[in-house]
Amino acid sequence: MKLRRFLVTIFSIIVVIVFVFIIHRHTSLNRVYLHGIDHPPIAFSENDNLFIYKDFFAISGQSLNFYNNRGQQIDMPFDFVDEFNQSFTITDMTSNYILINSRFIY
Repeated sequence: MKLRRFLVTIFSIIVVIVFVFIIHRHTSLNRVYLHGIDHPPIAFSENDNLFIYKDFFAISGQSLNFYNNRGQQIDMPFDFVDEFNQSFTITDMTSNYILINSRFIY
């Protein structure tokens, strides 16, 4: 009889802990809230690609544009150095690699 009472008590305590955990996880304190942006929306077509980096993001399509986390357009954040001192153009880009002048991969 004591064993049964002990098991019921342990089970009840576990159920209470689970309910407290569930209620805590679903309170409004743990929810993510969306805030409005203070800049005009950035328009891009369905065929454009969006690349997200740590401090900025890029949209490539007809042209390649870089934006900071506030949505403001910025200059290209990459600094490429070449032994021939030639100008660089980004030929293609993924979230991990950039193809420069159709022959250099960074």
